[in-house]
Amino acid sequence: MIENYNNQINLLRAFGNQKYQQLNFVYSSEPIKHFFTFVKGKEVGSKNYLSENSKQAIPYLRVSNLLSGQYDTFVEDAEIVANNDDILIALDGAPGRNNIGLHGAYSSGIYKVVSSEIYKGIIYFYLNSEYCQNVIKVNSQGTTILHAGKAIKELFFPQEISEACLDEFNLIFRQIIDLIEKRNILLEQKKLLLAKYFE
Repeated sequence: MIENYNNQINLLRAFGNQKYQQLNFVYSSEPIKHFFTFVKGKEVGSKNYLSENSKQAIPYLRVSNLLSGQYDTFVEDAEIVANNDDILIALDGAPGRNNIGLHGAYSSGIYKVVSSEIYKGIIYFYLNSEYCQNVIKVNSQGTTILHAGKAIKELFFPQEISEACLDEFNLIFRQIIDLIEKRNILLEQKKLLLAKYFE
């Protein structure tokens, strides 16, 4: 069942990405801050990391968690928190890497995308578009660790997006979130069962 959810998630992502590319958007000259903003996470320091979850703790997301979609670190004190339907994107370390369906505090290499609900779906596929990923890549600097904070000023948003288009991308976005949440429940149940029978 977990694999089935993963397949459905991947198919929806591929469908949304293809749909976005087919629309051949024209990009406006308006700054993206008119549509959404990036909220940078906070570094809590490794001394505050917890390897096990507890009632007082929440997941702590680092850039690697955007790839795995799983939690391996927890913290008890957090000022900046993301919810499952927030879009998280790395602009340091692995610029352009992003994910949804995660919750918890997040590190300074990760930014939360804040927008009105109507734009969330289109923004998610915009950030994964060839246009956006190329802008981030071109504006990434550094030798050992890449930083792409300067890319924010070089990004422009599509113009003349119809309400029907926004609704369609939101539907795909919400379906992905729903599937991720269902998959994560099964993963947690699997983890508990394995701990019970192999402890």
